[in-house]
Amino acid sequence: MKPDLLSLLTDEDWRLMTERATRRNFEKDGMALREGAESRSLFFLQSGYVQVVRDFHGLRLTVARLGPGEVFGEMSFLERAPAMASIVADGPAQVLILSEQEIESLLNSVPGLASRLYQSLAVTLSRRLRRSGDTGNESIGSTRTARTGFTTERQLPPGLAQAVDGIKQGLQQIELQLRNRSLPPEQAAAAVAGACDQVCATLERFMRDEVVVDAGMADLLAFRDAGAVRAGIGAYIFRETFSVLMSSALVARAFAMPRGFPDDWETIAAIHLDEPTGDGQLGPLVDRWFLQRPLCRARRTSTAAVGKLLTSLLGDDPAAFTCLAAGSCHEILELLGGTQAGGATATCIDLDAGALLAAAERAEDLGISDRITFQLGNVVPADNGEQLLLPPQHAIFAVGLFEYLGDEAALRLLDWTHRQLQPGGTAIFTNLVEGNPDALFMEYLLERKVHHRSVEAFTELFRRSSFGGATITADASGADLLARARKN
Repeated sequence: MKPDLLSLLTDEDWRLMTERATRRNFEKDGMALREGAESRSLFFLQSGYVQVVRDFHGLRLTVARLGPGEVFGEMSFLERAPAMASIVADGPAQVLILSEQEIESLLNSVPGLASRLYQSLAVTLSRRLRRSGDTGNESIGSTRTARTGFTTERQLPPGLAQAVDGIKQGLQQIELQLRNRSLPPEQAAAAVAGACDQVCATLERFMRDEVVVDAGMADLLAFRDAGAVRAGIGAYIFRETFSVLMSSALVARAFAMPRGFPDDWETIAAIHLDEPTGDGQLGPLVDRWFLQRPLCRARRTSTAAVGKLLTSLLGDDPAAFTCLAAGSCHEILELLGGTQAGGATATCIDLDAGALLAAAERAEDLGISDRITFQLGNVVPADNGEQLLLPPQHAIFAVGLFEYLGDEAALRLLDWTHRQLQPGGTAIFTNLVEGNPDALFMEYLLERKVHHRSVEAFTELFRRSSFGGATITADASGADLLARARKN
């Protein structure tokens, strides 16, 4: 089989190269090429899959996967430098190895082969560079926007300042009582939760269409459209409540995105840990309130629901699961660390190397690191066709990913998922529901621009995809939807 990426070679070129090559078979975890090795050979993957593996402080991360028809070792061959990564078999694999001596002999004896081979290798390197650097034109991060200039003072809705002042005064009174130890802890927690709930209720109240239209008309000389008025109202509430809300360790982390991702692994880990922390008298109580909001409860309940579904897919034959945007890899570590997993294996894919390394350390502690592949990469297929490659999977899933994808990117991901599943395989994805109680809090106070979807809209995505449909269920928190689809 001539590698697809060496399409500039003629059939005769490939026949001659195949005749000169050495054929080697590898079992799972067999090392075809070791990082740092002084190899000058070209390797052609005839069958099976291999992982491109880098060592990070003693922990192994997969940075790419290659399948039948792919070439590796080309950088060491071209640069005459040590291999930058190890190539490890992901199961039974057959490789053709063409040594430097045989390549030189062929290049010297076959007219035009040198040009065709080096051009083919250049195309290979270009496509891999594009694959590693393309984000699919879909950002799952967030950017900070200006919080000023959206509304004039006259355009602030009547009653907004009084409502926010009432919340602030109530919180100040609670803080004073805590300092004086005149308020029992449970009463203080309930009072803080009530005040924070009022922040969300105030957002709901003053974001209603009729309120926004009236506010915009209040100063016609400084007319703003509805979006700008909403942004101005949100900015006002944000500024006035910032110091209290940010005393919560989790709210502050969710807003700051210290690792650059909306729901980074440490944020998700804190949600699962469910232990309130924060600064001052109010911080831990605000944290406790946020941990019990629908958004955080949805992360915990959806993760538990996905874990149950994965457990139900375990059978006599070893299952292969893949977690996309894996973060803390909570579902996989819980599943494979349990007693029911049998010989199941998993791949965890994320853009955050820190998240994967932290999960790899925990996997080592649990004694299951040999059953999990931690792969660094973007899970959203690029619109130019470049995408991650997996061996056929029994299930592919993600919690908290789809709300950061527009419809076209979500469809590409669904179609890619369908291709990676074996017949009968299952896809499991969640999406924050349209109208969830924390939607405005997320958008205007945490600066999370997400795609909330109704049951109908989420169903329509799957209908338009290769799956043709899905079973959609609502999360008990009232904030999340869970979709399950099967590849026929």
